[in-house]
Amino acid sequence: YCIYYRLTGRTKTIRLNPKKVIDISHLNNILFIDKDATTITCELNVSMKTLVNTTLKENLVPLVVTELSSLTVSGAFTGIARECSSFKFRPFHITCSKIEIIIGDDKI
Repeated sequence: YCIYYRLTGRTKTIRLNPKKVIDISHLNNILFIDKDATTITCELNVSMKTLVNTTLKENLVPLVVTELSSLTVSGAFTGIARECSSFKFRPFHITCSKIEIIIGDDKI
């Protein structure tokens, strides 16, 4: 199986077998903000820009905000993103309290 993000750095067109592709490109929504617990539930393709803009509307801000606004939550998590606030709050993935992982057979 291939997990397909739709956004790639490839210059060539890729041909994918639709029977062996898990398309996660649509998973880019913020699902819930809990102001009391100061937590947010979002999908993996939410960009830092969207995350910050949405939380600011609720007078909140993520503990670690990456400089690259197009970086996704999953990219920051798996890439162990560090920014200037990381000296206090540690890398981005440490600020995540729970994750769900999509594996190659389309199970969570």
